[in-house]
Amino acid sequence: MSEIKKESIDFLEHKYKLALNFEDSKKFDKAETVYNDILNMSPNNAKALLGRAVARLVQNKMFEGLLDLSRAYQISDVEGKIRAALVYEEIGNFKEAYICFGEIIQLEPDNYKANVNLARLDLYHNKKDEAKVRLTKVLDMNQTQPEAYLQLANVYLTENNIDQALPLLEKSLEMSPDNIYVLYTVTLANIEKDNMDLAKKHLNHALSLEPENQTLLDLKAEFL
Repeated sequence: MSEIKKESIDFLEHKYKLALNFEDSKKFDKAETVYNDILNMSPNNAKALLGRAVARLVQNKMFEGLLDLSRAYQISDVEGKIRAALVYEEIGNFKEAYICFGEIIQLEPDNYKANVNLARLDLYHNKKDEAKVRLTKVLDMNQTQPEAYLQLANVYLTENNIDQALPLLEKSLEMSPDNIYVLYTVTLANIEKDNMDLAKKHLNHALSLEPENQTLLDLKAEFL
């Protein structure tokens, strides 16, 4: 690699980190400006396109943001496509997110991230059987994915099948012990089963991580 090319890459990485710092500070207008600089130098930089898409969407520049998002999805690698699909989901465009995850799975049928996310959208659309099949397939391939256990538990919870859901939640919690959503969900499941000591244990752990979380405080006030 030539010295000039290396300096250009280093400069782009510096700019990208600067944009991320602006995002962390909620200065999305400044982040957008930095992403513009990157894209002027590197028009097909997928990371910068996705970053600018998010910055523009947060600023309610919907048309420009969606154009960037579509282009970023098209030119990204699989990991980038997954991030773009998640952005579609975050802005409430579940149809486009569903399409994107489906296309990713066509490229990589065993991609667990795409399969888990598509299963979550299956559940959102009340396609419980499809979600179960997809998540069971993921866990057959890889039993170390806490998100897959959590989403399969969520399917059973929608059917009020607490006995099936609880072991899956405990497995997810074993692998991600500080996940607030898992702790909250397993607390609710234990309350339903009248396992109040376990419910209290999990809720107190969640509150030790986020003592000002109002949802957790309300749950404690109501049940424990």
